[in-house]
Amino acid sequence: MMTAAATMLLSSCLSIPKLDRASDINMQRLDRATDANPNNVHAQFLLGRSYLESNESAKAAVHFRKAIALKPDFEEAWDGLGVAKLDEHDYNGAADVYTEMRGKFPGSAAACEGLANAHLGAGRFDEAEKFAREARTLDAKSGQAARVLGEAAYAKGDYATAIREWKKFAELDPFHGKELQQTIDDLESYQKKYGK
Repeated sequence: MMTAAATMLLSSCLSIPKLDRASDINMQRLDRATDANPNNVHAQFLLGRSYLESNESAKAAVHFRKAIALKPDFEEAWDGLGVAKLDEHDYNGAADVYTEMRGKFPGSAAACEGLANAHLGAGRFDEAEKFAREARTLDAKSGQAARVLGEAAYAKGDYATAIREWKKFAELDPFHGKELQQTIDDLESYQKKYGK
């Protein structure tokens, strides 16, 4: 099952198809490119993505940092670094990355989504909701905002809001939203039988 953090990055504007067995060939191409030119910012970014998809978050972070050092305004590389921190369960580190990203890109829904996920992971639900709402203000179609708002509501026992937000997430991101369908169905059955 893919982590929420990986879901965030894979649905970003620079999405590439999920790598399969051909990923070894892709990694070889990227390694050759960065060996020949360590300043190849795009190859550094894609290496970060590849390592993230291989669940090697620490290696991914190294390449995202290199991409950021080469091109400080590369918003997706900032997001990748934050996702790597989220995958490592370093929620405070992720919050630091996303706070800096938010300062560099004040209109970035991705920065707010990342902050929402970092606070959710740390169990700071009020802060998670605050940043999810801000992400939704910046991007009305933010699936991550809906997912985080649903998660926070569920943790607080507000099942009606959780169902509503998770359904919105499934509508906005059908591929990843289907992972929540069984939980939504079970929670709806629970509510019918037991109420709130």
